[in-house]
Amino acid sequence: KVLRNRLVSESSSERIQQLQTSNKGGLITPNYIIIILPLEDLRVIIQWFQNPTAKASAHLIIARDGTITQLIDFNRKAWHAGISSWGNKSGFNNFSIGIELDNPGRLHKVGDKYLSWFKKEYPKDDVVEDTHKHESKPSYWYEYSQPQIEACLEVCKLLAKAYKIEDILGHDDISPYRKDDPGPLFPM
Repeated sequence: KVLRNRLVSESSSERIQQLQTSNKGGLITPNYIIIILPLEDLRVIIQWFQNPTAKASAHLIIARDGTITQLIDFNRKAWHAGISSWGNKSGFNNFSIGIELDNPGRLHKVGDKYLSWFKKEYPKDDVVEDTHKHESKPSYWYEYSQPQIEACLEVCKLLAKAYKIEDILGHDDISPYRKDDPGPLFPM
């Protein structure tokens, strides 16, 4: 559940880790949820978000096993959306909750290997060829895990109850052609 702008576990089976970062702004009233993919591997991104020189952050990070890490209270500005607009709104950091999902997104096939932009190899059994909604040619994408999708869905439901959430959008919705995450495999 959401209590005092933090995600709180209601059972011992829920894995929620609370960390802190100085990469945040003032108070906000969240009206949107933005689904984002990290710029790096999970073990690196949490450290990066805690580094003051990063000037980047997100409220939550959801690992492939469904473990949730919260870095920022939901009523504080995170630096996740960047230059962003959708409909008649812009500057989504000012009124949205950013949820990062541990997934490299688009992969590049090199020989018989599937590599992320940061050169990590991913198993071909978890790779799907699909076309992004802003593109006309297919490319390779890494699948989301079921525990991760379920955790994200549950968190979104909790946030919608706790705040007046108008919509859930992808980074590729608010920054089209600049961002391609969460990509075609995430069930928006």
